[in-house]
Parts: sequence; structure tokens; C-alpha cells
Amino acid sequence: MVRVVFVEPVKKFELVIVGFDFAEGHRATYVASNDLGKGRSAANWFPLIEWQWARKECAEAIARHGLPQPGKSSCFFCPAMKLREILRLRDQAPEYYQRAVALEENVKVKGPKQGLAFGTKWTEIVKADDDQLKLFDWLDKHDPHHVPCGCYDG
Repeated sequence: MVRVVFVEPVKKFELVIVGFDFAEGHRATYVASNDLGKGRSAANWFPLIEWQWARKECAEAIARHGLPQPGKSSCFFCPAMKLREILRLRDQAPEYYQRAVALEENVKVKGPKQGLAFGTKWTEIVKADDDQLKLFDWLDKHDPHHVPCGCYDG
């Protein structure tokens, strides 16, 4: 997101450039409906939607300019993270994982939902993954018919 601020002699006006792509037009509808409401002196502009650019067009433009393709962007504590992203965060950025877990422990949620992952705590996700991997350790030590099939790494 890029912010451009216009300063006039009397009034400050802010234009917020939001990078929702054309396929995310539904997200822009809600944000745009709140523009300039309640005395707000800012407006949102959705250039990718205006230009009808989806992810493909964005990737092509980035490649044309010789820039590296960006990865997925989100906060390190995003509740929409996929399970593999939570595990990757734990393995590749343990300090951020620990901060997310601390945030999760301190959050107060109304109702039956808990944790950052819409009902499951990240610590439970990681424990379940660790427990599944322990199964392979047990098999390596106790399987009477060990078959070196290569379907898992022991």
C-alpha cells in the first residue's frame, strides 16, 4: 500500500493506493464505501482493479522490469495462514512464531473459537505436526517388516 498526501493551503487530502488485484474487486467494494466517511480526508484508489490486472498481469509487469517476483505478504500473526505457513514460520523465523504464540495466548475471544487460526491454537497445530513425525521415529525402531520405500524421511 502506498500513501500519497496532498497538502492544500486549507485542507490536507490523502490518497491511499491499494494493491487489490482485479480478481479481488469484492474487497475494494467495502473499503471504497467507507471513503471520506465521518469527515475522513482520504480516498482509496485501486489501480489494478481499474486497469483490470489480475496476478498474471502483475507478474508479467514485474518480470518486464527485471524485478524479482514477490512472495505472499501477510503479517506474521495472520489468522488466514495455512498450516504449512505456520510450520514454516516456526522453522524459519522462530522469533516471529514465538511472538505470534504470545499474542495468541493473550487474546480474549468471545465464544468457542480460540487462537489465531480460527478455532485452533498455533501451538496445537505445531504439536500435532511434531507428534505425527514421531510416528516415523517409532516405525524406524519397531517395524518388523521395514520396507525402504522412500515415502518418508526417517
